[in-house]
Amino acid sequence: ELRYLVSPNPSATIYGLGFLEAGNTWDNFIDYQPLAVKRSGGVGLRIFLPMFGLMGLDYGWRFDDLRNAPNMPRGQFHFTIGMNLGEL
Repeated sequence: ELRYLVSPNPSATIYGLGFLEAGNTWDNFIDYQPLAVKRSGGVGLRIFLPMFGLMGLDYGWRFDDLRNAPNMPRGQFHFTIGMNLGEL
């Protein structure tokens, strides 16, 4: 994730961001393939309001096709309230 500070105002700090990620899950160790990951990327906006905390809106795109969901759209919006576990 790359963040860019848009507004350092203490009453509403705003960040723009871009991200890339990859991951997968397997049912058992025999099927494990460390290079067979699903990839995605996207852009987002984070707003920190002292009264409410951190809020975010992201739009992510998947780069790989999904076998079990061929009609699923490639992009989705995600709304976040609060911090990620990695930011605590």
